[in-house]
Amino acid sequence: MNRGEDGFTLLETIAALAILALSFAAMHDAFSGGWRAINTVGGEANAVALARSLVAQAGVAAPLEDGERTGAVDGYNWTIETRSLDRERVTLADTPTGMPTAYRVGASVAWRPYPLAPLRSVRLDTIKLQEARR
Repeated sequence: MNRGEDGFTLLETIAALAILALSFAAMHDAFSGGWRAINTVGGEANAVALARSLVAQAGVAAPLEDGERTGAVDGYNWTIETRSLDRERVTLADTPTGMPTAYRVGASVAWRPYPLAPLRSVRLDTIKLQEARR
């Protein structure tokens, strides 16, 4: 019997297993990075949708007034700020009554895409008009 034809040596088997383990580790890193990216993009889309909803609701259920509100929904912390843009406006005698008031409405949403991830946030700002109170 020839010693070279009996099969693989222990050293060859260990080397093959090491290469296999390194290949699995590389694939795991690639796939987990992809899942993290998907979670981040999905979280950002949800945050933008929430911010758009908050801005759209401002002034609908209740009149716009200067102030700030905060809350949380499904792991997303939000803040909506409303500020009058007409604070410095001088009222003149010839200014028509019933002029609408302009408000700057800003919604900020913050979240973590996965545990131990850095905090991410989005902010949307717009200007809304409110009819004058009579």
